[in-house]
Amino acid sequence: KTKKQQQTKLVCPHCSRNFAVKKGLEYHIKNYVCRPAEKPASFDNEEAPAVKKAYKRLRGKLEDRTCPKCNRVFTSVLGMNYHREKNVCDKKENKEVPFPILQQGSKFVTQFGVVEVVRDDRATPTASFPDNIKTLTRQYNTFKSKQDAHEQKCHRSSTVRHLAQRKRLSKFFEEDRLNKSSYSFEFFHPTSYDNRPDPGVPKESFPDRIVECILVADQRARFHGLVSQIDAAYELPKHKTPLRLFLRRRVLTKVYSEQGEILICPRCGKRFDSRPGYSHHERNTSCVEKSQEAKLKKEALLSSIDTSAQRYLEKARIRPKKEEAARPLENPAPP
Repeated sequence: KTKKQQQTKLVCPHCSRNFAVKKGLEYHIKNYVCRPAEKPASFDNEEAPAVKKAYKRLRGKLEDRTCPKCNRVFTSVLGMNYHREKNVCDKKENKEVPFPILQQGSKFVTQFGVVEVVRDDRATPTASFPDNIKTLTRQYNTFKSKQDAHEQKCHRSSTVRHLAQRKRLSKFFEEDRLNKSSYSFEFFHPTSYDNRPDPGVPKESFPDRIVECILVADQRARFHGLVSQIDAAYELPKHKTPLRLFLRRRVLTKVYSEQGEILICPRCGKRFDSRPGYSHHERNTSCVEKSQEAKLKKEALLSSIDTSAQRYLEKARIRPKKEEAARPLENPAPP
């Protein structure tokens, strides 16, 4: 039998949905994706209280799993939180208009806190995504990775040469051989690399236009770990008028949701928006391992730069400029 005939057999008996692989169909039936309101028979038994508790935590109430904007019902609260934080329904409505005009009252999470949009009337975006936006984005990401590698290589070469210059001056100072010519310093000019505009941020979308916002209170629950709840991260200043912020449009991308949670790691202080993400972070102790790896990597990089600078200096490529002797006049003037 052909693969196409085998794929037609992978059909859900409840919703008649087709699947390409068997594991997808098994996951679909086992997790009750098409029947979130139904409970498995094992939940009624007393032998699986942990499974029943996990089911309630992941599924949640119907109003907590329904998007108030597009009325889409999700099978879990986590899916609903991701849908609102990533602003999925708004992206589908405005998929052809990058950085659309924000509505008054919209709330976003920024590095300054939670802000509410007051006015977005500085410019009207007229750009639209081309039909081959995925291909252009893939090509741009490849180009960007090569450009970053080129800049990193140039920065390392510049660091090696400047460190060699400082070593040479330090050696002359110890030997008391400093003079005017020894102060000559050669700057390293990196080679130019072609620039290419980002296809996802066209100029006609005006991503840097100013949006007037006000700072509002963050009502999300905060936890140190998974158990201990803490107070709000900041308190708003008590003024008669709210604090106004003027931010760029490209900063306002993460939608704020009051039903969300903020989980703070007590070891590294990193924040997470979901419990599964924090559980994975805590279980694998990635914060401790990454900090140690970053420290070792930094030490190895500094050692390699110092070694390269010493080799560069031993090759006598850095030499002080020779003082030009006074040339005698070819036709001296008569006395």
